[in-house]
Amino acid sequence: MLTNAYNGHGFENEGPHYYFSLVYEGYEFRGTLSRDCRLHLEDALILGGNGWTEEELELNRVAIDLEDRINLKINAIKVA
Repeated sequence: MLTNAYNGHGFENEGPHYYFSLVYEGYEFRGTLSRDCRLHLEDALILGGNGWTEEELELNRVAIDLEDRINLKINAIKVA
């Protein structure tokens, strides 16, 4: 799913996690997938305080949306 739908590449098996990159809406994201199938993208952290540029805020918004979408798909597969 990650490879085909989100141009996933650079997968590395590092014990409890897989590390990888995804390309989505013109952005490249680094992420991890845990053995219990929880995906996390580095740019999906909650941004606190002021001073963020519009580009940083947009990157964060897209990362959070993508992380949520993929985790919903993973959960649907786990339930099926």
